[in-house]
Amino acid sequence: VPFSPPSGNASAVHWLTKDGVATLPFEYRARHVWLKGSVDGGPAQDFLFDTGASVTVMDSSWAAEHGLKTQGHMQAAGAGASGGASFASLGSLRVASATGDGIELHDVKVAVLDVNPGFEPLFWRRMAGVIGYDVISRFVVTVNYDDSTLVLHDPATWHYTGNEKPLSMVMNGTVPALQGVIDGSDEGLFRLDVGSSSTVDVHAPFANAKGLKGRMGRTQSVDGVGFGGGFSSEIGRLRSMSLGPYEWDDPIVVVSNATEGAFASEEFAGNIGNRILERFRVTFDYQRREVLLEPGKHYSDRDRLTRCGVLLTRHEGVVTVASVLANSPADHAGLREGDQVLALDGREIGAWDLPAVSALLDDGDVGRKVPVRVRHADVEK
Repeated sequence: VPFSPPSGNASAVHWLTKDGVATLPFEYRARHVWLKGSVDGGPAQDFLFDTGASVTVMDSSWAAEHGLKTQGHMQAAGAGASGGASFASLGSLRVASATGDGIELHDVKVAVLDVNPGFEPLFWRRMAGVIGYDVISRFVVTVNYDDSTLVLHDPATWHYTGNEKPLSMVMNGTVPALQGVIDGSDEGLFRLDVGSSSTVDVHAPFANAKGLKGRMGRTQSVDGVGFGGGFSSEIGRLRSMSLGPYEWDDPIVVVSNATEGAFASEEFAGNIGNRILERFRVTFDYQRREVLLEPGKHYSDRDRLTRCGVLLTRHEGVVTVASVLANSPADHAGLREGDQVLALDGREIGAWDLPAVSALLDDGDVGRKVPVRVRHADVEK
């Protein structure tokens, strides 16, 4: 969402346990980073952590339910399209762990957007909002995917003590980016988007200019969702992808067909999401304009999206087949868009939460057979 809140002096950071550093365990759910945040002293709520969001966001229905007063109106652009937004001010925003470590900010200006209708079915969870650039950029931020911890450092006192060479962070507006190279020759700026569960989403203008679709071999059509709405893309593989000295083969590349919004931008080649970032421990140093990539336990993994090929969404307790990849195991098993899922692997669907479903269907053992009971056109099968 490339816009900024009304101007004003940023409030000082209050460190809750130790000056200059806060360690926050996060939940890695649907390959997104989830933190607990408290608004105006209220109970802890679920927030997404998103380096691709240029401002901290509160969901409009959550804001209305909690009496958050909004003002103004403007258009905001997201990954897929654009939509309306208003503004509000939080008396305080506390982001903390269960043990009390964390930070607190006061007088935080936020955007108010209709977030949950598009995302709640995908995450099987409602969120209060999204923590964006205006909060994130106050810190040196280290995202450790291997142990699911996020560390906030005071830029004035932080010093890197590792062995990796920092890469130059390019800022276009509020989103950090690095120079990347596809197939050894096609160079461009790629945004580092912790708010994306994808691998590499290539913007249509860059893909068209480089003729990427013609080099992707067999492709699949997939649907995605971002702030502002949905969009379609083509997914396939290319030969290689690199960021600085770090390179991997056979990257999965998603070429967007979006004609508006961030994924249609000519300013960047594309977006790099968590399926690539999780290869590393990633440190964002906004003040020094540097990114540190430290290879982790998934560094050498081959890119993949799903082993089953089905996307399940949940709305008001009902789990539905949202999409099925052609020629996938789910397709061959006969699952179809719109099927209601009643049971999975011998357990009623109400006993499942999304992380367990993802572990079974996206990351499960190759060759394992999983029984699924669905209702299709009023017939159970």
